[in-house]
Amino acid sequence: MTCDLSHVNSLLKIRPGYDADMRLTAEFTSEPFEGEGSVPSHAERAVEVLRARGLDHDFGPLGTSVDGEAEAVLDALRAALAGAFAGGATRVTVQIDRADG
Repeated sequence: MTCDLSHVNSLLKIRPGYDADMRLTAEFTSEPFEGEGSVPSHAERAVEVLRARGLDHDFGPLGTSVDGEAEAVLDALRAALAGAFAGGATRVTVQIDRADG
């Protein structure tokens, strides 16, 4: 299965003139939920991206949060979403907040 994430890429691009020091907190949940037991491959693939990039994150049973500089968080989020969908996710819900505002 291939996923066209071009619409996601355009939504997660930082426009010129943004505050270069801005920090973000992003929280995301991938579905389908598989109940108790092993971690779904779509969730594990998304978190692997965050680990590989060395971002401060919290991986929990109901979702994952990541904190950091805006550009790093958004770049990692794009890759994490791609990993989740490649791992079988049918839906990913994302919330992004400015952490320094």
